[in-house]
Amino acid sequence: MKLRDLDKGFVKKINGIQSLPTLVGDPEFFVANNRGTILASDKFFPGKENKIMFAAKEPIGADKRNKLFFDGIQAEINVGVTTCREYFTDNVYRCLNKAAEIIGIGNKIILKPSVKVRKEVILMADPEARRFGCMPDFNAYTRTTSTGEIDATKHPYRYAGGHIHMGISSKYLGSDSPECRMAKTEEGHIALIKLLDLLVGIPSVLLDNSESAIRRRSNYGKAGCFRPTPYGVEYRTPSCFWIKAPELVSLIIGLARLAWTLGAYDLRKEFLEKVKYEEQAVRETIDNSDVVKANEIWLAMRPYMALLGRDCTNPLNIKSIRTSKYGYISSDYTGLKGKMPHIVEGGKPVHGLASFEYIIDNGLAAIFSDDVATEWLVGKDNRWQGGDRRGFINGMYHRLVGNSDFLKFQASLLKDVI
Repeated sequence: MKLRDLDKGFVKKINGIQSLPTLVGDPEFFVANNRGTILASDKFFPGKENKIMFAAKEPIGADKRNKLFFDGIQAEINVGVTTCREYFTDNVYRCLNKAAEIIGIGNKIILKPSVKVRKEVILMADPEARRFGCMPDFNAYTRTTSTGEIDATKHPYRYAGGHIHMGISSKYLGSDSPECRMAKTEEGHIALIKLLDLLVGIPSVLLDNSESAIRRRSNYGKAGCFRPTPYGVEYRTPSCFWIKAPELVSLIIGLARLAWTLGAYDLRKEFLEKVKYEEQAVRETIDNSDVVKANEIWLAMRPYMALLGRDCTNPLNIKSIRTSKYGYISSDYTGLKGKMPHIVEGGKPVHGLASFEYIIDNGLAAIFSDDVATEWLVGKDNRWQGGDRRGFINGMYHRLVGNSDFLKFQASLLKDVI
């Protein structure tokens, strides 16, 4: 389906909307020595009761700090509360930079959904690190706890989650507002988690379907995995893959915020109807790591995703572009008349939508390095502060603007969509 074939009335409703929920993340990572052997993170970081705390970028609310601690064999980041994708990404950088400083030059950060750990490493770890988390996960589809017990002393694999916390945008919202009902009620939580599966879980299958990711989904991160919180929800389906690079953080947090926005504006049901949502298909696609079905689901919602929200908050909006002169698409462009958009200020454009699908087609490894220091400029604060890597649009522009294969791919994609 092309943009011009969409329901114009619904497009007017979704075009330009924006909600700014509070955003927190607690992604996990592994530590390895330079030979690649996974080490127990308790050798470097304190436990949950004595977290390392340090300043966050432009925090909001009472808690103004990022945090680091061990959680099992892996280590965990707590990103300071914000409503801004750029600040969120900046705080992930601060956490990874601090972690790299602590583990030292003889070791490295590993960002994989699952790793195999030597038995002697498990047996010599802190007793707290030799068990899996005891707090239950809930499943939005079955409304029961979703993770069975695993003997952590015998199970050789460990799993790194990339959980996302989202909370109500204003404490002054009325209790009968769509956003408050979504954030504060059981039915609201269930509906939001299912929407997050569609907008974040399905793209995650497309972006990361590595053997490591598939292994994790067989034990953790099933579709619909969440915990309710006093402020909203903790979405627990994604792995840590999205902190592999700043652009991926910006992308995944942007998609999660779009899901919240649809609920906050009471447009969820209509959106699901337009994209021909099938609950069981989404659930099975995530649980089975089914890339073929995930692509079918994505293509059905792609035209609406290209117009949803404000271009500055939706990384996949058709107006989310970057050129050599920071160009933009004129404000009167709607995508509904079958005409290519006019790029104001010129220069070679790189569209967010095309960047996303190019990553899918070529795989994460073709675009992003496994080396955390390279991707996050760890230890190089001055280069990071330039800001060109923190957003999905800017970052992908710098990666792809000189890539002739991408530019051909983008031209073909835009003709297909518009």
